[in-house]
Amino acid sequence: MKKTTFIIATIFFFFLGLKNVFAQATNLPLIQIEALEYKGAFIISGDNFGESEANYTSGTIAYNSANNSIFIAGFDLDGAVGEFSIPALVNSKVVADLNSATILQNFKQILNLTPDSNPQSIDRISGLYVFNNKLIVNGIEYYDAPANNTHTTLVIEDANNINTSAINGYYSLQGEAHAAGWISTIPTEWQTLLGGSHMTGNSSKYAINSRMPMGISAFAFDPNNLVGSPSGSIPTTTLIDFDLSNPLYADYDTYEDANYNVIEVNGTTPPGHTVIDADVIVGENDLWTEISQASYGFIVPGTRTYLTIGSSGGHNSGIGYKPTQSDGNVCGGPCAYDANDEYNYYWLWDVNDLLAVKNGTLQHYDVRPYAFGLFNVPFQTDLYTNTQEIHTIVGGTYDVASNLLYLSVYDGASTGPYDKNPVIVAYSINLGALSIDNETVNSAVDIFPNPANNILTFSFRNTVFESLSIYNSLGQLVKVSKQNKVDISSLAEGVYIVKYRLANEETISKKFIKTN
Repeated sequence: MKKTTFIIATIFFFFLGLKNVFAQATNLPLIQIEALEYKGAFIISGDNFGESEANYTSGTIAYNSANNSIFIAGFDLDGAVGEFSIPALVNSKVVADLNSATILQNFKQILNLTPDSNPQSIDRISGLYVFNNKLIVNGIEYYDAPANNTHTTLVIEDANNINTSAINGYYSLQGEAHAAGWISTIPTEWQTLLGGSHMTGNSSKYAINSRMPMGISAFAFDPNNLVGSPSGSIPTTTLIDFDLSNPLYADYDTYEDANYNVIEVNGTTPPGHTVIDADVIVGENDLWTEISQASYGFIVPGTRTYLTIGSSGGHNSGIGYKPTQSDGNVCGGPCAYDANDEYNYYWLWDVNDLLAVKNGTLQHYDVRPYAFGLFNVPFQTDLYTNTQEIHTIVGGTYDVASNLLYLSVYDGASTGPYDKNPVIVAYSINLGALSIDNETVNSAVDIFPNPANNILTFSFRNTVFESLSIYNSLGQLVKVSKQNKVDISSLAEGVYIVKYRLANEETISKKFIKTN
């Protein structure tokens, strides 16, 4: 009897402890992008090392704590990986001031070295992650016209010797190309809740929209399943995902093409056309367009923020297919009409929303970021011509021990006419100064009541308000106002995002809940 009582008591306190852990995780703060603090940068040389070089790299990187180093994908067409030590960071925004990384392992072309000889023609490295002294590699076929890539992951069994290591794969992850991008650790407090120890994600970064997430994706999984001969599909848990039927931005009622941020086309759009030829009415889609791409995502430890970061464009001038841009450049695919309408961008997501998807109370395509917008990154100058140009974030990796987020910036360190080597910038995350709670996404704006069923009132502190736009969970614009009181009685129940445009052109996002 006493033994039975003891067992029951043990089980009771075990589940009570789990409940407390779960409650603590879901009550963690959100952060704002201003929590990222620039700490310095270093250069990856464009010289040839082994079977490739960092010039024209895809930018995919992974931190290796064993050597305080990073693995990086080489020249995009080579399918190669190399390892560089991380030198002392220099807190400068001048390339000439920065230290250069030292090569530790020469580039090795690895995509065709699996036992199955790469039957699906994977030719781009899209994700890297060091796990238990192994290097996990996600890949993708750049132009997968049939959209039939299913096996996208290989494992270099000895990350310390990529030149001679055994390589296993290709493995198939549930989610296929949607799950074939970056990989990051899920903080311990979230692992049981989300159904995995790690997260893999991707975005509409590559050609053939039908096989890519039309927005940003996130899947929980266990890398321990990547062992032995590939057999079956590695299970994942869908947390965020979008497709052509349910894209991240989907205002079909207002836009002729929401993904191109075009409300109406009144002219013609043959290859090489200009914005004048197209005679377009540009929309207000500042969330996600045809040329948006996230290059890395991770849950910030100690928070409930899933931070994703990359680049975007076309939010101001609209997008054309193979147009002539404002500077005379003729694009080979979709691009913004204004050549300067491209920038680095971020999207912040509430992990509680991801948990709701996992628990079946929210659809994976109904999740929306609680904040998004421009992210200013240094090294945006062509040093050869001394002119400003966009250098996009093309990869990332996070070291929890040092609390440093490393981002690879394409072409950021180039000094010659044919160089395209990256600069790696590092940011710490200041959780104490800039965290936010459940009720507030930005302290400059208050919204009440929340939830609300009739009138919403907005209060602005130390800032001048110009206008606000309200979007539903599909990304559709449902109301615009220049007043600080808005009648929402006609809106359906659900979660909405309000985008405030301030007099200084800054934008602020907040969520509210509409009830009946």
